[in-house]
Amino acid sequence: NSFQDSPALVYMGGITALAFGLVIVNLHNVWIMQWSVIITILGWLALLKGVVLIFCPKPMLRVSASIFNSDKYIYIVGIGAALFGLFLTVMGYS
Repeated sequence: NSFQDSPALVYMGGITALAFGLVIVNLHNVWIMQWSVIITILGWLALLKGVVLIFCPKPMLRVSASIFNSDKYIYIVGIGAALFGLFLTVMGYS
């Protein structure tokens, strides 16, 4: 909860997301109908998240608070993220 209470941390989170999004979009902006388009979409989503966190953080913070303040949803999001990461790892090395 301290992240949401600190405007400086929210701003730095936005800068970080923006930087990662820009790197991914610059290095992998490939729009083909294969699994690798997921990387491009993640880059654009990170870029969008960074812009939103920098210029209007309140809506983003409300959404994240509703997800991460619930024990039920935090486990679902965690398991989903782990499975998604496993999928990307397997696809990247195959």
